[in-house]
Amino acid sequence: MKTVVGQNDFACMAETVRRRYTRLLRESKAGRDKEVMGAGKETSGPAKNPQWSPALPDLILIDGGKAQLGAACAELEKLGLSHVPIIGLAKEFEEIYRPGEAAPLRLSHDSGALKLLQRVRDESHRLANTYNAALRLRKISESILDEFPGIGERRKSGPP
Repeated sequence: MKTVVGQNDFACMAETVRRRYTRLLRESKAGRDKEVMGAGKETSGPAKNPQWSPALPDLILIDGGKAQLGAACAELEKLGLSHVPIIGLAKEFEEIYRPGEAAPLRLSHDSGALKLLQRVRDESHRLANTYNAALRLRKISESILDEFPGIGERRKSGPP
């Protein structure tokens, strides 16, 4: 997180949604601008198709309950993306929260749909944990000598 100080799940959720979908909208605008600038020229990627729009997801799955879902929905609203379907999956009882619905949806623990949502959530946790472990490893393997220009890996590792 770049703007959240301390442990604040709701602010972290809001920042994550804001950064992800602001980037998506920015890339969409860049694709449209490239199409206008490149009119009459052979182009590639999204600019080749004037009907191209941001690849919005069919469903956003939030890891959390009603409060986390509310934070994500508020950010989507600010970005003009409140029409994108979104749900929250709360871990304790595996309840599915939907915007505008007071009571959560509870699927059978044998349900294939619930198992799919759990697998998606668990895979996102695995990916995030792997990334954070790599960041921590890089941080502890840094040397004070990294700050000095001209000192390479061989010199940092000591005498031959």
